[in-house]
Amino acid sequence: WGLQHGDPGVRWNSWRAPHVAPFNFHGYNGKVKGVVALAVALGAVFVATAIAAPRPHVERAQSGDVQAVFTYTWDPTKFHFGKQRLTIKRLGETRFAGRLRPPPRGGVNAQPAGFFQHRRSVSLTDLDGDGEPEVLVDLYWGGAHCCWYTQIYRYVPATGKYRTNVHVWGDFSYVLADLEHDGRQELVTRDDRFSYAFASFADSRWPVRILRYRLGKLIAQPQNRARPIPVQIHQ
Repeated sequence: WGLQHGDPGVRWNSWRAPHVAPFNFHGYNGKVKGVVALAVALGAVFVATAIAAPRPHVERAQSGDVQAVFTYTWDPTKFHFGKQRLTIKRLGETRFAGRLRPPPRGGVNAQPAGFFQHRRSVSLTDLDGDGEPEVLVDLYWGGAHCCWYTQIYRYVPATGKYRTNVHVWGDFSYVLADLEHDGRQELVTRDDRFSYAFASFADSRWPVRILRYRLGKLIAQPQNRARPIPVQIHQ
């Protein structure tokens, strides 16, 4: 098992908890196995009824005066997402509008990470406690169990625009948790560098890794803190 809701010292505020490191995890494709099986079973129906056009989807998230709209198409006959586009408005004025960056490291397809769980893949949260919400788009690029990644959009008052950076989580996603109860979010994940380090992926074990978002960058939590964060790990 991984980090649990209700653990001492942890105030969870994200639906992503099941994605962080259960040791029997079989990857993203394991989550959509049922969907794939259904698509195969109904393949003849798709062909016979000529349902070939990709279906548009719209996700919306808002925090205060900031609204993000994430649009994309989903083609179940090809198991493919396309036309991924993000628009961010502040006080009703568009401050960012454009296509998402292509998946890094040669990824196949920018798949909305929450799609098959019927959850939004776009969210707004103030990661660094400065009063300005960041826009997060959680994605997956289509491998057997890799890789999850997040595009983070940060507002820059000096330019009135949003700046983007991408973080690749690898075989696991993350949860948001205010571990120190200081109003600033930590991003809790597993250390993907341990995948295949000492065994096959199925037999690998991954220590918890904690990151903070500061000045537009994700920074790993130092291990030699004077005051340790009380997090309980279950196996």
